[in-house]
Amino acid sequence: AAQEQLINDAEWDTGQVIAPPESDADQPAWLSALRSWREECADVLGWNAGDLVIANPALEWTQTAFVHVQMHPFDRYFFNQTSKRFTPRRWLADLRARYGGV
Repeated sequence: AAQEQLINDAEWDTGQVIAPPESDADQPAWLSALRSWREECADVLGWNAGDLVIANPALEWTQTAFVHVQMHPFDRYFFNQTSKRFTPRRWLADLRARYGGV
């Protein structure tokens, strides 16, 4: 079987950096090509999977933490513009009130 050709021309206006498979039947070849491309990129960069951050035992929790809090340092609840002070307790209280905490 011929290897699936990935379209990775970074044409942002098409909505895809890497086009998805055209059909369910094309998915296995598409995934194989995507994995090969990833390995080629890693080889070019000299990356070894064992050296990657995700291989660090202290960071194993990141592989199962599917929800993460994102915030901006100048969020109105985290930074008081008038006093020019950070207010993390206020920010956390707001998260508890709106979402039950983090």
